[in-house]
Amino acid sequence: MSYAGLTDLAGRLGASVFEAFFGRDESGALEALAGASAEVDGYVGARYAVPVASARAQGLLRDWTLTLAAERVYVLASGAALPEKVATRAEEARRQLRDCAKGLLRLPGAAELGSGGQDGLGGAGAAMLEIEQPVFGRRKMRGY
Repeated sequence: MSYAGLTDLAGRLGASVFEAFFGRDESGALEALAGASAEVDGYVGARYAVPVASARAQGLLRDWTLTLAAERVYVLASGAALPEKVATRAEEARRQLRDCAKGLLRLPGAAELGSGGQDGLGGAGAAMLEIEQPVFGRRKMRGY
């Protein structure tokens, strides 16, 4: 699942830049969006169930996806120089994604793992058992 669409990417790049890179063949744009969405899920998936369905988090997820997709477009296009603005935004998006994975930045309304999320642990972290004292231990078995 991609958090952004072709129209969103065309808006981020600008219609003339989008047209220059892709023309009528939008498969490269779809690849850039899919790769960017996978990268976002890779970071976010360390803490949240992915794909994130929370409507309150979609704006941030869309922004990260579009920022990383724009970087991919410039990097994958042969002969295109990566504008400093695009590189800076991608670096900042990755910093925010790392913060999200560490729990320093929270996605509103997203289902966290370990709290009944995808990992199936339901937040449980330990199990306690009570057992009887062993009949044969090191002290009792000394010399045998």
